[in-house]
Amino acid sequence: MTDSTGRARRVLAAVSVAAAAALAFAGCSSDATPETTSSSGAASYGDINVQLSWLKNTEFAGEYLAIDNGYFADAGFSDVTLTAGGSGSTSAVTAVLSDQAFVGVSGPLQVAPAILEGADVKIIATGYQKNPFSIISLADNPLTSPDDLVGKTVAVSDSNILVFNALLELNDIPADEVTVVPFSDTSQLTTGQVDGYLGYTTSGPYALELQGFDANEFLLADYNMAIVSESYVASDEMIENEPEKIKAYLKALVQGWQAALADPEVATTAAVDDYGKEQNYDFEQQLNAFNIQATLQITPETEANGLLTMSDELIAANIDTLAVCGYDISADELFDLSLLNEMYDENPELRTIQ
Repeated sequence: MTDSTGRARRVLAAVSVAAAAALAFAGCSSDATPETTSSSGAASYGDINVQLSWLKNTEFAGEYLAIDNGYFADAGFSDVTLTAGGSGSTSAVTAVLSDQAFVGVSGPLQVAPAILEGADVKIIATGYQKNPFSIISLADNPLTSPDDLVGKTVAVSDSNILVFNALLELNDIPADEVTVVPFSDTSQLTTGQVDGYLGYTTSGPYALELQGFDANEFLLADYNMAIVSESYVASDEMIENEPEKIKAYLKALVQGWQAALADPEVATTAAVDDYGKEQNYDFEQQLNAFNIQATLQITPETEANGLLTMSDELIAANIDTLAVCGYDISADELFDLSLLNEMYDENPELRTIQ
């Protein structure tokens, strides 16, 4: 085994520990397809795989329409395979480092510790400028801000304890003044066992309303918890050696999201009837989730600068939040938005959200 091979495997092992999953590494084929030129003169990048962060629902509607509308094909990709994430799946960082994926979808809370363990990757774009985490409660006993958590009982899953503790610290709430219990399901809230739970704005309140309960929520992002989500990750090697391929991908992705946000019903149909068909999704639930996630994607900053972008201020706020979470990492170590910015400079018309 060469020194470089050994180092790569050690990095992948560290990433697997950070992701709390045992991930297969051997037998992977590379997506690093050399750039060629078609007879028409357009670049040809071959086939690529994208590792998603979750099951194929409306979270990835931009990818679906980039495929269906031919944007990826126009950009030079002959085939784009979307690999679903979820419990026990390969993490985006591992998939990218092992050449299972050209790009992966993840977030700073997963990517930062991987980089600190030695993973040579960067976040190159981000889908949600505001994180979907929210504290969900019932309207007749609402929790409307972090201050309302004092003296209350909140259900939090083990995987989100770090996030919840950071919320308390960032808002000067003593941890011993809030009772935290493990989250199991929403019945804990509807039967009065807890006063609220840490969930997702895209699904939690709507699920309660379907059960006949009026819900209340506040976003963690509105109370100093700046952590973006649905971020796109690429290897340092790919960023350095194949920048045009990444820019082509990002252009098609932005076009796909432009189309999805312009027609939520078409986007939802793609998720429910095609890409996520095996999940037997409810159309109205997925449409509701899509419309809510749009508010996390379209912000004053993205309206000014374009989808998937992050301002310097937002990047700095993310670095500050990560430090509270115990991850001491710099902006340059975690983010490289240079290729996204170059893509927009070359295609300024795409900055306008349709």
